[in-house]
Parts: sequence; structure tokens; C-alpha cells
Amino acid sequence: MWSPGQEPAAPRPAVAAVPPEQGRWKIIVTDAKGEKAGRTDDRTPKVVEIEIWRSGSRARMVQTISNGATAESWIADDYLLSRFPAFPDIYVTRLNDRATPLDDGMSDFRDAFPGMTWLDPKYLAGTETKDGKLCEHYVNPEADCEAWIAADSKLPVAWRKGSRVFTYRFLPPENLSMPEPFLGELNKYLKADSQ
Repeated sequence: MWSPGQEPAAPRPAVAAVPPEQGRWKIIVTDAKGEKAGRTDDRTPKVVEIEIWRSGSRARMVQTISNGATAESWIADDYLLSRFPAFPDIYVTRLNDRATPLDDGMSDFRDAFPGMTWLDPKYLAGTETKDGKLCEHYVNPEADCEAWIAADSKLPVAWRKGSRVFTYRFLPPENLSMPEPFLGELNKYLKADSQ
């Protein structure tokens, strides 16, 4: 924490692009051997695909689970609204009230793409080709993760955490319109905030 008389910390150099104001991307999840993560015969379903839309201060994330179910989350007005396959209710969390910041894809996508908050120049291991793109390769052995960032655009190409690999695909942006069940819940919380 900064206090008067103390030099402010220098900003960390950006090693990856920040998400655009209007954007859409898909993250395909595989195991490190290249097989789709969480085959349907697994006892514990796993996320196999994540699609994220961002438009200004709003974002939508749909996670596809290995058993075919989907979970949907919206981020708007500093709230995270989520509906999970096993529960019919929409769960609402104020982003600023969470005990610790998480790099779980549940940020507002303003500062970093999911999986990229740990990047730092000190982890640069060199360059290599990943998915046909020349990339800067970052490795953090303590956290058992690595990332490949396109050398030309600084957009993420992929990252690995443990035995799971998350590969990015960028798609044309679309307009976001929050559906009624989520909008109704958000409005309840915004109304309570204004009282």
C-alpha cells in the first residue's frame, strides 16, 4: 500500500493486450496431451469451452460442460450474475465484495484476459511457435502455468495451468442484450443500492 513520502510502485509493463471494449472470444479447453478435457464418461464433468462477449462495461460468459450442460454468467454494474446447470436460481455477487480477487474468468475483463493476470516480463522464457503463430512464451514453474502471447498483436494464443490447456479463438463481436431473468435480478440489486 502506498503512503505519502513513499515512491509509488512503477506500473508493471504490459506483456499481453487487454481485452477490447467490444470483443468476443472462445476458449477451447483440452488436456495437455491435446484431448478434449472432461470426456462425457468422466465422473466429474469439466468445462470444455468458454465463450465470452464484452461490450463496454458488460460481459457475458457461457461455459459448456463435458456433460453438455451450460453455465451462464453476466457482468454488469459491478455485479456478477450466474446461473449454473444444477440450480434454477440466479446467484448474484458484487464483484468488489469478493474476499480475494480471482483469476477465474469472473473479472470484468477490463484489465486482462482470463488466465493472464500472472504474466510478468520476468517469466519470459523466449519465443516459440504455437498454433502456427510466433509467440512470446512465458513460464511460471511455481504456479505450474505457462502462456503463449502472439508476438505481433500481444493477444493470448493459449495458456496452460497444470494438465489443462486453454486455447483462444477470437470471433467477430456481437451486440449484448441481457435476457430478462438476469436483467430482473440485476435491477433488484441496483434498486436496493439506490435506497
